[in-house]
Amino acid sequence: MNTTQARRTVLLAVGVLMSMIAFQGYRCKNQGGTGGKLKCGGDTFGRLWVAGLLGIGLAFAADIAPGLVVPFSFAIVVGFAYKNPGLLSSFIGEGVKTAAPEAKPPGVQGPVGKPSKPVKPPPGVTGPVG
Repeated sequence: MNTTQARRTVLLAVGVLMSMIAFQGYRCKNQGGTGGKLKCGGDTFGRLWVAGLLGIGLAFAADIAPGLVVPFSFAIVVGFAYKNPGLLSSFIGEGVKTAAPEAKPPGVQGPVGKPSKPVKPPPGVTGPVG
């Protein structure tokens, strides 16, 4: 692999990493700090800064050892996704689906059986009440 391909691959991997970091920060901010299954906490700007410095370092290393830098850059992305469970599936779109309304079984909806107390008809009414 030549250095140009290695630099492009590093740029792609760091871009995906930064996108995942930004998405995690966005989701944690919009869900009140809980983030659902995502781990929240830490400074999103700081993480983006470190990812940028990592990208610059990997781009310099791509000049020296392009064959080693490419797998290492992908390992960093996979490691970040592994340490933050639920992030990759929500980033791709699986966690964005809306929940289906609760399904009710067909047939009678409500309590089945006799009421606990008999219902008295109002005075002057004859016949069944209800």
